[in-house]
Amino acid sequence: SGAGGVCGALSTDFLAGAGVTAILATDDPLAAMGLATRIVLLSAQGVVQIGTPHDLYERPQNEFCARFMGDCNIIATPRGTLAVRPHRMRLDPSGGLRGTVRAIAYQGAVTRVVVATAAGEMLADLSAPPAGLWVGAEVGLGWDPDAWLLPQADHRSI
Repeated sequence: SGAGGVCGALSTDFLAGAGVTAILATDDPLAAMGLATRIVLLSAQGVVQIGTPHDLYERPQNEFCARFMGDCNIIATPRGTLAVRPHRMRLDPSGGLRGTVRAIAYQGAVTRVVVATAAGEMLADLSAPPAGLWVGAEVGLGWDPDAWLLPQADHRSI
Protein backbone atom coordinates (compact mmCIF):
# COMPACT_ATOMS: atom_id res chain seq x y z
CA SER A 1 0.00 0.00 0.00
CA GLY A 2 1.15 3.57 -0.64
CA ALA A 3 4.63 4.49 -1.83
CA GLY A 4 6.16 1.65 0.20
CA GLY A 5 4.32 -0.91 -1.96
CA VAL A 6 5.31 0.81 -5.18
CA CYS A 7 8.92 1.25 -4.03
CA GLY A 8 9.07 -2.37 -2.92
CA ALA A 9 8.02 -3.52 -6.39
CA LEU A 10 10.44 -1.27 -8.24
CA SER A 11 14.20 -1.28 -8.37
CA THR A 12 16.81 0.61 -10.35
CA ASP A 13 17.78 -2.70 -12.00
CA PHE A 14 14.18 -3.33 -13.06
CA LEU A 15 13.76 0.18 -14.41
CA ALA A 16 17.10 0.13 -16.25
CA GLY A 17 16.33 -3.32 -17.67
CA ALA A 18 12.96 -2.14 -18.90
CA GLY A 19 14.62 0.80 -20.65
CA VAL A 20 12.24 3.32 -19.12
CA THR A 21 12.56 6.55 -17.26
CA ALA A 22 10.33 6.84 -14.25
CA ILE A 23 9.39 9.82 -12.11
CA LEU A 24 8.52 9.04 -8.52
CA ALA A 25 7.12 11.71 -6.23
CA THR A 26 7.76 10.91 -2.58
CA ASP A 27 8.41 12.58 0.74
CA ASP A 28 10.50 9.58 1.82
CA PRO A 29 14.22 10.29 1.33
CA LEU A 30 15.13 6.63 1.90
CA ALA A 31 12.85 5.52 -0.92
CA ALA A 32 14.25 8.24 -3.19
CA MET A 33 17.87 7.31 -2.40
CA GLY A 34 17.15 3.61 -2.93
CA LEU A 35 15.46 4.01 -6.31
CA ALA A 36 16.80 7.14 -7.94
CA THR A 37 19.86 7.80 -10.02
CA ARG A 38 19.03 11.51 -9.80
CA ILE A 39 16.91 13.41 -7.30
CA VAL A 40 15.19 16.76 -7.67
CA LEU A 41 14.49 18.04 -4.15
CA LEU A 42 11.64 20.53 -4.01
CA SER A 43 10.38 22.84 -1.29
CA ALA A 44 7.51 25.33 -1.28
CA GLN A 45 9.97 27.85 -2.78
CA GLY A 46 10.88 25.59 -5.73
CA VAL A 47 13.90 23.46 -6.64
CA VAL A 48 16.34 23.15 -3.75
CA GLN A 49 18.95 20.84 -5.26
CA ILE A 50 19.40 18.41 -8.15
CA GLY A 51 21.92 15.58 -7.99
CA THR A 52 22.65 11.96 -7.27
CA PRO A 53 21.47 10.47 -3.97
CA HIS A 54 25.10 10.56 -2.81
CA ASP A 55 25.41 14.27 -3.69
CA LEU A 56 22.27 15.28 -1.81
CA TYR A 57 23.16 13.19 1.25
CA GLU A 58 26.90 13.93 1.48
CA ARG A 59 27.05 17.41 -0.11
CA PRO A 60 23.76 19.20 0.54
CA GLN A 61 23.59 22.75 -0.75
CA ASN A 62 21.73 24.12 2.26
CA GLU A 63 20.30 23.23 5.65
CA PHE A 64 16.89 22.29 4.23
CA CYS A 65 18.46 19.62 2.02
CA ALA A 66 20.81 18.41 4.76
CA ARG A 67 17.97 17.87 7.22
CA PHE A 68 15.50 16.46 4.68
CA MET A 69 17.93 13.77 3.51
CA GLY A 70 18.47 12.41 7.03
CA ASP A 71 19.64 13.13 10.55
CA CYS A 72 22.19 15.92 10.47
CA ASN A 73 23.96 18.14 12.97
CA ILE A 74 24.12 21.77 11.85
CA ILE A 75 27.11 23.47 13.46
CA ALA A 76 28.14 27.13 13.09
CA THR A 77 31.93 27.54 13.02
CA PRO A 78 34.26 30.41 12.14
CA ARG A 79 34.61 28.80 8.66
CA GLY A 80 30.87 28.75 8.14
CA THR A 81 28.00 26.37 8.76
CA LEU A 82 28.79 22.65 8.76
CA ALA A 83 26.42 19.79 8.04
CA VAL A 84 27.72 16.76 9.94
CA ARG A 85 25.95 13.40 9.78
CA PRO A 86 25.77 11.55 13.13
CA HIS A 87 28.12 8.80 11.91
CA ARG A 88 30.80 11.45 11.33
CA MET A 89 30.61 12.76 14.92
CA ARG A 90 32.85 11.51 17.73
CA LEU A 91 33.33 12.06 21.42
CA ASP A 92 36.50 14.13 21.77
CA PRO A 93 37.74 15.34 25.17
CA SER A 94 39.47 18.27 23.46
CA GLY A 95 36.53 19.01 21.15
CA GLY A 96 35.44 22.63 21.01
CA LEU A 97 31.76 21.75 21.24
CA ARG A 98 30.89 20.72 24.79
CA GLY A 99 27.66 19.38 26.18
CA THR A 100 25.77 17.00 28.41
CA VAL A 101 24.73 13.49 27.37
CA ARG A 102 20.91 13.40 27.35
CA ALA A 103 20.33 9.89 25.94
CA ILE A 104 22.21 6.75 24.96
CA ALA A 105 20.49 4.19 22.73
CA TYR A 106 22.08 0.96 21.52
CA GLN A 107 20.96 0.39 17.90
CA GLY A 108 22.91 -2.69 16.87
CA ALA A 109 25.87 -1.60 14.73
CA VAL A 110 26.00 1.79 16.45
CA THR A 111 25.05 3.45 19.68
CA ARG A 112 23.20 6.76 19.26
CA VAL A 113 24.34 9.38 21.78
CA VAL A 114 22.29 12.57 22.12
CA VAL A 115 24.25 15.52 23.51
CA ALA A 116 22.70 18.85 24.56
CA THR A 117 25.06 21.72 23.66
CA ALA A 118 24.82 25.50 23.53
CA ALA A 119 24.45 25.09 19.74
CA GLY A 120 21.50 22.71 20.15
CA GLU A 121 21.01 18.99 20.36
CA MET A 122 23.72 16.97 18.59
CA LEU A 123 23.54 13.33 17.51
CA ALA A 124 26.54 11.00 17.44
CA ASP A 125 26.39 7.42 16.15
CA LEU A 126 29.34 5.63 17.74
CA SER A 127 30.51 2.16 16.71
CA ALA A 128 32.27 1.73 20.05
CA PRO A 129 31.10 4.13 22.77
CA PRO A 130 33.53 4.51 25.65
CA ALA A 131 32.95 2.31 28.67
CA GLY A 132 31.34 4.17 31.51
CA LEU A 133 29.52 6.72 29.36
CA TRP A 134 26.33 7.74 31.19
CA VAL A 135 23.38 10.08 30.81
CA GLY A 136 24.41 13.35 32.47
CA ALA A 137 28.10 13.03 31.57
CA GLU A 138 29.85 16.17 30.32
CA VAL A 139 31.54 15.44 26.98
CA GLY A 140 33.36 17.15 24.14
CA LEU A 141 32.33 16.58 20.53
CA GLY A 142 34.42 16.52 17.40
CA TRP A 143 33.75 15.58 13.80
CA ASP A 144 35.54 14.29 10.74
CA PRO A 145 37.80 16.93 9.19
CA ASP A 146 35.97 16.46 5.88
CA ALA A 147 32.65 17.61 7.36
CA TRP A 148 30.60 19.35 4.68
CA LEU A 149 30.63 23.15 4.68
CA LEU A 150 27.22 24.32 3.48
CA PRO A 151 27.65 26.59 0.44
CA GLN A 152 24.39 28.41 1.22
CA ALA A 153 23.76 28.78 4.93
CA ASP A 154 20.05 29.13 5.27
CA HIS A 155 18.25 28.62 8.52
CA ARG A 156 14.82 27.58 7.30
CA SER A 157 13.35 24.61 9.05
CA ILE A 158 11.36 21.90 7.35
